[in-house]
Amino acid sequence: MRKKPLDMIPFVDIMIVVLFIFATIEEGETTPSTALADLQEQNDKLKADVSKSDAKRIAVEAERDELEKTIEASKQAVEQGLEANRQREVMKALLGEAQVVEVEIEGNPTDAGSVNTCCYRRFAVDAPWKSCGEIPSDGDERARWLDFGAGGLLPELNATGKTPTLVIIRQEKDAAYNISDKLGTDIREKTPIQKAFASTVETSVQRCTAAGAATP
Repeated sequence: MRKKPLDMIPFVDIMIVVLFIFATIEEGETTPSTALADLQEQNDKLKADVSKSDAKRIAVEAERDELEKTIEASKQAVEQGLEANRQREVMKALLGEAQVVEVEIEGNPTDAGSVNTCCYRRFAVDAPWKSCGEIPSDGDERARWLDFGAGGLLPELNATGKTPTLVIIRQEKDAAYNISDKLGTDIREKTPIQKAFASTVETSVQRCTAAGAATP
């Protein structure tokens, strides 16, 4: 008996359905992966943008801090300038009623003793220092030095006239012991000036060296 031929049409329909199902599943798996990759790319871009924004913010903050420091320094400079001007005005008013003569003694130790270099100025803003030579440590020699004008110091003191005058004498510690006190006593004896204050300073004055170099 001859067998009836197998009808393949139903199987073909089934295969088409299966292929469609597999295609649908594959599409369902691929689409989320692509979307995830896109989201990751957007996230990386946002992070990069945020990093750039942070760097820009930090730079702006640093510039702002530097500007604030500059402003504060400018304020202090202005205040110091105003204070300096006030002090000048006060000193100008005081010097209109009295005079101040500064004397400084620089000590230079040698084997024979200390060489006491002298300089002076009648106090005023930016007044130059003038050399008065060397002050002898010996009393008799110092008296002769004073009789010959004390290197210009004595005429300067006598030129103050009747104006109340204060003499401030500073000596380095390397100068002869108490030479500033002795000079103060000599000034009170040789001039009408009775107010002469002496002191010893630890730091080097060095003005007398400069004044000596500037003296022709």
